[in-house]
Amino acid sequence: MPQIALWPATRQHAQDIVNNTSVETLDLHPCSVCGNLFHSPISGNGRRRSFCSRQCYHRYRETTPSMLRYRTSDKGKTVAKRKRDKYAESEHGKLRHEQYQRWQRLVLSLDPSQRPQPKSNLDPWPTCTTSDCHNIPTRRASQQCSSCARETQLRSSWRNAGKPCVECGVPLGRYQGKYCSTRCSNRASARKDRKRNPDKYRARRRRQDRRKQERRRLEKLELRSQGAFVKKCPVCDSTFDSFTNRGTLKTYCTKRCENKAHEHRRRARKRDAFIEVVSVKKLLKWQDGRCYHCNCKIRLDVEAPHAKSLTLDHLIPLVLGGEHSYANTVASCWDCNCTIKGAKAINEQLKCV
Repeated sequence: MPQIALWPATRQHAQDIVNNTSVETLDLHPCSVCGNLFHSPISGNGRRRSFCSRQCYHRYRETTPSMLRYRTSDKGKTVAKRKRDKYAESEHGKLRHEQYQRWQRLVLSLDPSQRPQPKSNLDPWPTCTTSDCHNIPTRRASQQCSSCARETQLRSSWRNAGKPCVECGVPLGRYQGKYCSTRCSNRASARKDRKRNPDKYRARRRRQDRRKQERRRLEKLELRSQGAFVKKCPVCDSTFDSFTNRGTLKTYCTKRCENKAHEHRRRARKRDAFIEVVSVKKLLKWQDGRCYHCNCKIRLDVEAPHAKSLTLDHLIPLVLGGEHSYANTVASCWDCNCTIKGAKAINEQLKCV
């Protein structure tokens, strides 16, 4: 199709070209909009024009689905409002507004039966097209007055109200066509796409899962930089970063503390004992840093098997059915816990001392 800029600007210009061209060279074809015969020779690409002028072409463009979607979008409304404001501030716009005001007063002064009628469907409507309504449209190019247009819009917005959703069966509301929500629409389109192209659907789902995992990883890294994963170890009460790239966070600071807690829970679970997360540092703080049995100062700078290192002692051993809780545990030095008391109960340990 040739350049639109080379087309006649109006239908009258196109008719003048037909009148001034010799009959031998005329190649007449009907216009797709107005139906007038116009001179349409075959262009270099072997195609003919479908419209006689730029005016008819733009009238056709106004009815295409893509243009209708653009008009109803936020961007289209913003651009249209900007153009209207710019035109209203110009001298030509002010002159046309004054002419429209005079035309409106003239039509209102006439009897409804004597008001002018449109010559064709392409001409502006001087009165509202709704039956039993003789008001003048708000804009000259519109076919309905403001009240009738608003009523038509409300009627169209409620046309599907009460009908069941195609996907889930929920009654539809205002401004809803076939589906009650975007979720139902996406679910239906995904099911159709899965049936048509199963391989592409699975590949797209894999890409979506990878993007979701990457987004969650970045969110976790952002929370980590804010210190959201700093917590205390329930065994040694030391502060550590519990962040991991896996799904669960770390509960213990080191593998050693995890093994200690696991061993205590395992031994107590074997005897169906009550299990509670016990912090040995808390017990030592309650005991003023001294051993529960010999009242000696416990050193935190040394580790077992040092005689004065910190250990967790069960007053009633797990072997004898004791529970792993604060009520049955004390902070003890390694010497008292492993050499004197061992697996004996507290009364048997007093006999040994």
